[in-house]
Amino acid sequence: MELSGNALTTLLQVQTHLSVTDSAENPELTWLINVASGQLEAECNRSFGKATYTAEKYTGNGRRLLALRQYPVLEVSAITVDEALVTDFFIDNAAGLLFRETAWDTNSAISVNYDAGYVLPKDATTENPSTLPYELEVACVLLVAQLYNQRGSEHLSAEAVGPLKWTYVDEIPAVRAIVNKYRRVLL
Repeated sequence: MELSGNALTTLLQVQTHLSVTDSAENPELTWLINVASGQLEAECNRSFGKATYTAEKYTGNGRRLLALRQYPVLEVSAITVDEALVTDFFIDNAAGLLFRETAWDTNSAISVNYDAGYVLPKDATTENPSTLPYELEVACVLLVAQLYNQRGSEHLSAEAVGPLKWTYVDEIPAVRAIVNKYRRVLL
């Protein structure tokens, strides 16, 4: 099994965190990385990997700000409003916001071509290092660890063996805080 295109961490990082040295666990860990990465993207309402978005459609809202679906924005190559090229805009790259002094005409058909996202850890090289915020990778690793450590007890909320008792959490507060920080607000 291979890491998916949206994997937010590497197999080595997860193995190190869990102190797993047995390569027989690699398929399970890889699968869990893919599951956790997909879950984090779904909860954040956005993709994190660097990609090109072509002819992404929006409808003008009569406001000066237009929020793109993906960010951080690396480059905007073209914007058309009702099929006419526009250049009178400014970009808040980190937030993925396009600002236009004359506003985005209400009900106009807007098409945007742009590059957005982070270089993911699995795609990083010496010349092109990862730009994914560390806390997003940590959230993925923690979620993988939770899924891995609770295998076989998915149906339990707690278990006891003699005087020892384990209580399983539904979610990790640190992961929830990170998701809340990176969630794209749907307007």
